[in-house]
Amino acid sequence: MGRGTLRAQPEHRHTPFVSVMPARPAGSPKPPPRGGATATYPQAPRCSQLKGFAGKHDDIASWSPYFKVPNSFPEPESNPFVQRYLHVAREVGQEFTRARRLHGKRIHCRRGCTDCCHHIFQISETEAAYVSAGVRGLAGRQREKLSENAKAYLRSRDTIMQEHGYIEAWGNLPRPETRLACPALVDGLCSIYDHRPLICRKFGVPLHYPDKPGRIFACELNFSPSEAIEDSKLVQIQTGTAERWSGLQHDYDRAGGLRHEFPITVAHAILNDFQGHLPK
Repeated sequence: MGRGTLRAQPEHRHTPFVSVMPARPAGSPKPPPRGGATATYPQAPRCSQLKGFAGKHDDIASWSPYFKVPNSFPEPESNPFVQRYLHVAREVGQEFTRARRLHGKRIHCRRGCTDCCHHIFQISETEAAYVSAGVRGLAGRQREKLSENAKAYLRSRDTIMQEHGYIEAWGNLPRPETRLACPALVDGLCSIYDHRPLICRKFGVPLHYPDKPGRIFACELNFSPSEAIEDSKLVQIQTGTAERWSGLQHDYDRAGGLRHEFPITVAHAILNDFQGHLPK
């Protein structure tokens, strides 16, 4: 096997991603712990504490006083943290394009494929603020539809977490085969595509996470378990992007950006405006 060759190894039979071993070890410091000012959800979903939680999602805005929406916000792109986020997002997009050119027909990502839109994931406050900005720009009926979807999503997500015995906490997610359609997915298309979170921009091509050295992840629809992947640049490029994203999170905390005790999802960003969380 030549230098830069990655070999796919499945984590378990049903995972939508395959784990592959990089040709050389690469590591990077883990992202700094979540800090900064804390905003709490008085009635946030925590499966170990709640029964019959569905109705509580009808008053999502009451979860936190920080969700009160001012009369107007400056354009999100004017915020330095959003500007840095968009720079990272562009890097992710460029890496996706590079990998797609490198792997050619292996990458089946296309309009209408929504496999990655059914994963359960969490997003940062900065991503949530940008999603919120995208939702504000939609027509009234579109916003109403997304709001309906978001409330239904939160009810379904809580049911899934309870049934599988999971606690809704940062970094704590159900097994990858657990599926739930993103509330922004309407008629097979993403309603917030230009404002989608980072993970949505990454899915499909081989991925390296510095806090999981020695492993690469790739969509099982594009790469088979144990399939060799030739890419000598992947680890270096993606480690650099991850470090810039980690640095943004660190600076967000130092600047006093609001952090939430409970995980944030796209649904929360649809139902609430997170731009007020951002440091100036």
